[in-house]
Amino acid sequence: MDITYCADPTCARRGHHIDQWCEDPQKCPGCQPWPAADGIHLCQHHAERLAENIQRIPQLWDDLEEVLGGSGSGDGSPVTGGSVDPAIPINPAVTDLRANIKNGLVSWCRHIAEERGHTLPADTITDICAYLARNASWITAQATIAGEASDTINQLVRITHTHAYPGGHHHISLGPCPHDECDGQIRATIRDETDSRASDVTCTTDGSHTWTTDQWHTLGAQINAPKIVDTATLAAHLKVDVQTIQRLTRNGTLPTVGTGPLATRGKPPRWYDLSAAEKRFHETRGKVAQPTADDV
Repeated sequence: MDITYCADPTCARRGHHIDQWCEDPQKCPGCQPWPAADGIHLCQHHAERLAENIQRIPQLWDDLEEVLGGSGSGDGSPVTGGSVDPAIPINPAVTDLRANIKNGLVSWCRHIAEERGHTLPADTITDICAYLARNASWITAQATIAGEASDTINQLVRITHTHAYPGGHHHISLGPCPHDECDGQIRATIRDETDSRASDVTCTTDGSHTWTTDQWHTLGAQINAPKIVDTATLAAHLKVDVQTIQRLTRNGTLPTVGTGPLATRGKPPRWYDLSAAEKRFHETRGKVAQPTADDV
């Protein structure tokens, strides 16, 4: 029986080779992709990564605006002169990146809309990504574009992440601002230990609504915010080893709320909503998940 392999060009099983592709099996770490999941042209890992990456883009887009120097709404509209402090220099690399992000995503939307007879979404990053997310399953089922979409969108997210967090920090959305008559959202900025600035929580509407790290416990109770933990803390709470948490994260079983600034073996650590991760862990406990390329 013919096997359909994952079309993502980066997919490879460690220690598995395809003779016509492999020049030197002794030196090659593995060049055979994982088999595609049923009915699609990506393995389960890359299909889930595609959907996850699409969902990450709006937050990355907003965070890029901070690097750019703007204070706009982050709704995907071009930054205008009125929304940027003229005293703040514009980073041309970030300006170009934002344009490339939007142009690339719009191209995918146009292709899908033409093929499926859809109306194009509104011209904002939020609406564009919502449209792509709704069509992610359709993308993975198309032999001609599944691999390219998976690879290019992953590259886009990686490059965007590098530019959005140049100082080694990450944002985590926490919910509505607890101040009376304030319609803003609050989010935590988790900074690298090498950053001279402290981590904090700030309102997106009123910058005077801010909380330092020693106030987070009180704030969390006030807004009923989720408890955010790292990999080691989650593993200890669930009474499993760290490797189990990493495996369940890679295969999509455990949802994350973002990645942190400090690298572990070249990869940034992940953060989890403790309650959501614990619920998901117990729901899937005992089920055998498909391994990822990193597991072999």
